[in-house]
Amino acid sequence: MKILASLAALFLFTNLVFSASFTSQPSMTRVSADSCTISFAVTENCDVEVSIVNTVDSTIVRHLAAGVLGVSAPAPFVKNSLTQTIGWNSCDDFGNKVMIPDNSLKVRVRAGMSLSLQNLVGDNPYAFTPYRDLHGIVVDAEGYVYVCGNPGRMTQEHWFADTRYIRKYDKNGSYVKTLFPFPSNLPLDKARGWGIYENSGGPYVPRWSNTSMPVMSRTTLAGDIQQTYQPLLQFVDKDGNLVFGSYKLQRFGRDGSIGQTGTISTLLQNPTAPSSRNTYAMVLLTPLPDGNRVLMSGIFTYTGTVADSTGFYCDGQVYRVNLTTGVVESWLKLPIDSLPKNMANGGNRQTLLGGDKTVGSIMGTAVDSSGRIYVCDRFHKRIGVYDTSAALIGSIALPNSDHVAVSKRTGAIYVVTRALSGGVKLLKFGSFASGMAKVCEVSISSTMLSTSNFPGSMSLAVNDIDAIPVVWVGAANATVRAYRDGGAQFELVKDFLAESKDANSVDFTGPNQTFGRVAVDRKSETVYINDDWGSIFKIENWKNPVMRACSTIAGKQIYAADMALSPDYRYMYVLENSSTYYRQYHHPIKRYTNERRHAPANWANSGSNMLTPEIYARYAPCSGVRGLSINKDGRVAVINRCAVNAYNAIVFPDSGSKDTLRGTIRAGSLTTVCGGVKYDWKGNLYLGARVRTSQYVVPTPWIVGTAIDTGFKYSVGSIVRLDGEDTGSVTANTITGGMKSYNNIPLGPFSNDIYSGGAGCVCRSPRFEVDPYGRIFSPGGITGKVTVADNDGNIIMTFGEYGNMDSRGTLPALTPTQELAVSSGIPLCFPVAVAASEDYIYVCDYSNSRLTRVKMNYSADNMPGLTDHYTPGTPTEHVVNAAPSLKIASGPLPFTAFSSITLHMPTRENVKLMVCDVNGRQVKMLVSGSVSPGLNRFVWDGTDSRGHRMAAGVYVYHLTAGNKIISQKTVLAK
Repeated sequence: MKILASLAALFLFTNLVFSASFTSQPSMTRVSADSCTISFAVTENCDVEVSIVNTVDSTIVRHLAAGVLGVSAPAPFVKNSLTQTIGWNSCDDFGNKVMIPDNSLKVRVRAGMSLSLQNLVGDNPYAFTPYRDLHGIVVDAEGYVYVCGNPGRMTQEHWFADTRYIRKYDKNGSYVKTLFPFPSNLPLDKARGWGIYENSGGPYVPRWSNTSMPVMSRTTLAGDIQQTYQPLLQFVDKDGNLVFGSYKLQRFGRDGSIGQTGTISTLLQNPTAPSSRNTYAMVLLTPLPDGNRVLMSGIFTYTGTVADSTGFYCDGQVYRVNLTTGVVESWLKLPIDSLPKNMANGGNRQTLLGGDKTVGSIMGTAVDSSGRIYVCDRFHKRIGVYDTSAALIGSIALPNSDHVAVSKRTGAIYVVTRALSGGVKLLKFGSFASGMAKVCEVSISSTMLSTSNFPGSMSLAVNDIDAIPVVWVGAANATVRAYRDGGAQFELVKDFLAESKDANSVDFTGPNQTFGRVAVDRKSETVYINDDWGSIFKIENWKNPVMRACSTIAGKQIYAADMALSPDYRYMYVLENSSTYYRQYHHPIKRYTNERRHAPANWANSGSNMLTPEIYARYAPCSGVRGLSINKDGRVAVINRCAVNAYNAIVFPDSGSKDTLRGTIRAGSLTTVCGGVKYDWKGNLYLGARVRTSQYVVPTPWIVGTAIDTGFKYSVGSIVRLDGEDTGSVTANTITGGMKSYNNIPLGPFSNDIYSGGAGCVCRSPRFEVDPYGRIFSPGGITGKVTVADNDGNIIMTFGEYGNMDSRGTLPALTPTQELAVSSGIPLCFPVAVAASEDYIYVCDYSNSRLTRVKMNYSADNMPGLTDHYTPGTPTEHVVNAAPSLKIASGPLPFTAFSSITLHMPTRENVKLMVCDVNGRQVKMLVSGSVSPGLNRFVWDGTDSRGHRMAAGVYVYHLTAGNKIISQKTVLAK
């Protein structure tokens, strides 16, 4: 076995966990009226975080510092020291002097991060998108049912790169396991054929063939990269293997194993397959009783908008194919000259065949226990019954037939029909011997999905394991249903669409299933989730984590292509989305209150919550919208895709007039694939970018060195920090200006085809996190891992162990019948977005369609209170005589950094203390509320209510207490 040393080294590092303790317990000491020092010492170089906590409500007042101690320890830590002392200027995160009683404040020092899995939300085993195809339903000899479909809307937008699931259910429809993405507990010799990176230091890692949807493996399940049109889960072969594909077939075991090579066999060799670009192909394969041959139907070739009537693979045929030799013969052929040829919308094919233009004159076939062959003949509007020599021996008059199946126990015939008018139906007919009379029918969907590129929207199978058959039907508008044959009626056994909704009717079959963005309210742990299409959901109660749609106070659901929370968590900003074609490309940014029901939040006294004009984003909402972030001062940064591989980082100012909300390109044109934008709490702007030149060194663990792995450089990028907003530029060839490039922190995916070395769609983009400490949380996508680093790029933690839906750590199974795959680490498949609160990391695992919640634990954690060693002196205060029972003092005079204001209150009273300019205009409200009797100290730091530094000059403190008003001048110096 070839061991990849670089990946082995990565896993060794991944499992590194600090176990620090304190040799000197943390302490906080006041050293002046406006400053404190925090001191501590630890046993080893490790990650440390320091914060000031208000113990009354357990909120963080100030995020002081976080980073890895040692030779590269970031400021304000001292390098190469286990003993640390840092200062605090008594300001909160927003620069305001803290007006909290000293006995309510404590310093919290935590060191030695480790992680534990807490929750997995959203991974519903019955969720398949209802928007397009089900990719097949088959039943094995033991009565287990296998369903193949797409997990969400954006995972099947491109026929060339579908993301697919294959799931196993028992005869009653209870979920058993996921076969694809493949199980994480497969032995190496049974997993290699899927395409993996091997290592001796930990679990294997999947090879991804495309990161746009995304698509795993190099098998037929990877879409058109190795496959032609519309591969389906076709049948169970004579050896008990599942067979998937169309013109190319892939066999794999019913436990998800695939063997050493995962060999793909070519079905059509003589004649060879037609070009997929000139074929409408729902390739339907029915095995014949000998197990060596199949019937193929459902395909036809075309030229322009005219169906072919001359070539070998023309319309109106059933072919018989030898699975060993690939020899193809035309077994049944309708009269070619009579078939409708006009494929245009409204053409005679739609009229005569009763379906959309992609429907073939012949669709599905079935074989009964006596060898009779049943054919869905849409041209003759019948189910034709044939003997093995293709002689017609019976028929059922029935228009719009699409799929047919026959019970080998009872001989009953089941047919799925779909029509432009009338929707989708399941019908039962008596056996051939009894005359094939209609028995009953049930409506599956009132509408039929009509599209020019995706005809394969139906699936049908019969489970004969018990005396009473159970019929499984899949339809694009209804996902999957199982019906027990009740004789004269169908009895619903399992409805996947109903099962995929939780108790609050949140639908996990829609586009919201593929989570693509995440944000967290650090104060309440409310998590907001956004997909790639437009729905926003939130989780508010982690004791019972359920997703609820975000809606306004008027009950209107909020749709957005991207979202972000303000740093004070008062507002939710959305890049609004629309279902209309034009507006999918044009988005305004709007603001809502961050409450249970979101109210439109007025912006800058404009009377509207719309912050910006409509922003053009090519191929929005999936690829055109690349990130949204809010600064502490109200500025909004957004990345939009303005052309192919060309992006703008636009900053919209916090303005009092809508006329000025035009946006300024601060980072220049970004002529490389970008993804993710974040402000830190210092106002610096961070961009995710794929940079492929000598200026950027791809982290060693991600380059394996073989030819196929050159694509890693095109899918995995990193993060660059602009020191401010106006400096630097990012292109495909350079990183210049006032920037820091975090070359050692992998970020991805950047949405390119790994096979072709970077060509292809760019629908996927990562969303990283920068927390108030400046720590970076970066999803690797293709790497299957998340990296946590301090602001200087020192790695704190890398976590993520490959796992599919059945990898749940120590969490319980989804169903009593689920076969769990035990994992020792945090199970992840394709992490694409990350958010972090004070104690938790939230990861959108795109390919598992779930949100992973991970707790940050610390080996050392202490929170001492304040030790006050400072005695205020009179030289720093200027006392004025006021009313006999009420006094105000301030100093120093003049001041440069902070002015200390002292109130001597005779009784508890409601007061207002504000700073005004010399013309009486309010600059900042310092106090508005009840003040305790005795000495009360407050501070003004020389900024206005937005945190902007005021100009030097004379200012006035206005104190209102009851019917008393006191004014006191102060002077702000440069």
